[in-house]
Amino acid sequence: MKYLLLTPLCFCLTLTVLAQPFSKITDPANPIFSDTPETFYQGASWIDYDNDGLLDLFVVRKALYHNEGNGNFLKVINSGLITSAGLGNSWADYDNDGDIDCFISGGNNRGSSLFTNKGDGTFERNLEGPLADSLALRAWSCAWGDYDNDSYTDIILAAPYNFIAITDNNKLLHNKVNSTFERIDTSIICQEPGAYTVASWSDFDNDKDIDLFIGSGPVNGTLLPDYLYKNNLTETGIPSFDELTVAPLTEPRDGQQWNWIDFDNDSDLDGFVTNYTGFDVTDGYVNEFYRNDNGTFVKLTFSDVGSIVTDEHISLANIWEDFDNDGDLDCLVINDAGQSNVYYQNNWNSGSLVFSKVSSLPFLETDNPNFSGTAGDYDNDGDLDLFISSSGSAKGLYRNDQANGNRWINLKLVGTISNKSALNAKVLVKAVINGAAVWQMREVSAQSSFNGMNSLNVEFGFGNATVVDSIIIKWPSGIIDYYTGIAVNQFYTAVEQQDLTVGMNELQNEISATALEIYPNPASTFCRVRTVPSNTMQCTLNIYDQLGNRVLLLFDGTLSKGIHDFEWLTADVPAGLYTCRFISENSYSSIKILVVK
Repeated sequence: MKYLLLTPLCFCLTLTVLAQPFSKITDPANPIFSDTPETFYQGASWIDYDNDGLLDLFVVRKALYHNEGNGNFLKVINSGLITSAGLGNSWADYDNDGDIDCFISGGNNRGSSLFTNKGDGTFERNLEGPLADSLALRAWSCAWGDYDNDSYTDIILAAPYNFIAITDNNKLLHNKVNSTFERIDTSIICQEPGAYTVASWSDFDNDKDIDLFIGSGPVNGTLLPDYLYKNNLTETGIPSFDELTVAPLTEPRDGQQWNWIDFDNDSDLDGFVTNYTGFDVTDGYVNEFYRNDNGTFVKLTFSDVGSIVTDEHISLANIWEDFDNDGDLDCLVINDAGQSNVYYQNNWNSGSLVFSKVSSLPFLETDNPNFSGTAGDYDNDGDLDLFISSSGSAKGLYRNDQANGNRWINLKLVGTISNKSALNAKVLVKAVINGAAVWQMREVSAQSSFNGMNSLNVEFGFGNATVVDSIIIKWPSGIIDYYTGIAVNQFYTAVEQQDLTVGMNELQNEISATALEIYPNPASTFCRVRTVPSNTMQCTLNIYDQLGNRVLLLFDGTLSKGIHDFEWLTADVPAGLYTCRFISENSYSSIKILVVK
């Protein structure tokens, strides 16, 4: 049920199309430019793997590029990541230790692997349990998401049967509390072979659990329904899936990649899916767009939104961001088979839902296949830049050089009760744009492009607004944080249940001056909580349940430097996952505790 009201804008008969001033970076000293293009499908992602506040770039089968600042990148030679194989990638802090980790999906002779960020700028392959056999995990795509809401991100691997040496089904790897994984083959999402393409998670129905969307992509002149699954966690208390039967989302198509976005600023998620060849294996097939009308989905037509739903292309990625910072989401579609990429400008802020095609952009080349793309503000100037994956001249780095004066904010989210990367958190913001109060919404996703993802930071444009009136963050834990009167043109860090701080890198929760340990863990009747302050400090030590409710105050006072132990009688609480949080003026730490009976 919605509790936010949208103040509608007046409809304008005249649409103004503003070309985006993207500049292709052609400096031969920049390895992103000088590295040769790949000739087969590859994903890419913007991530800050070393927590320095600058977005780095990972390109499958090519390299990890470290952002040196001032527009310069360094190709990392000994990162520990596989750069000779793979197709897709997805990034999340799966072990909740404060740095982001990488999963690379692939088939044939290398399969799929998880790489743990060691915190020193390098990665180490995780060989525990099912992760040891990469060939048993062959897949086209991968996507992190916390489907059971236990604060640890899980991974889905989408496996197209009889392609790239895949002879089995999808794989669901459940992240256990100790950050090892178990393979769940009994789930419906892993039961049947199929033409699976890109997998993505979204709480599209706003019921506080994430659902799964996988394109069908037969790519043989036939159409099939996509593989869509509803999560029953909220309804039953058990994380299980049923096939989604909501019309018209399940109509047959040649599906590739789903995105769930609020394109019309009405505070619910609308669906967009790219299609490949359809009936004609040479010309392509139209992409499809579904407006969410308070839980009822309407398939949009040309009269509703324009040629974004009638252009026939062989499409792969769809990338949704507010590239011109005017307060609505624009869309870039990446097209294969020598067809031009297409940029669709959203005109909602001008009073129309009809998108306009913008031409004369430097990444709209047509000479060779294009594969994917990723968006992120790599130069920290408040607008979103692009990397395009292509085998031709479109491949490269594109800096957004807009100078329209539109305001913006950029939010880095850090979960504490929720998963650290805040995957599938929803952020709503309100500002007065052109004299009208406008709500916008974003959902954090680790698979928001074709076999890759945009930056996990949440970016909003505000046109001529001078202040952000309200920010509401709905965390996966169920906790809701509210902020008001926020200055524009700033980077912020939002830590669950804490105040906003200015800057992208102000709080790294587990990198603190205070050690925090729990033993035994899991615990049945009791556990000891040990904290080791580096100096004398005023502090509190609390225990919270999964919903963020405080169940126990362990300590509130002054601790001296050194070791301090506190006992918690876990026999007094139900089984489940709890969080112990240490807070002082200059230090913050948290740790999970599993109580078993």
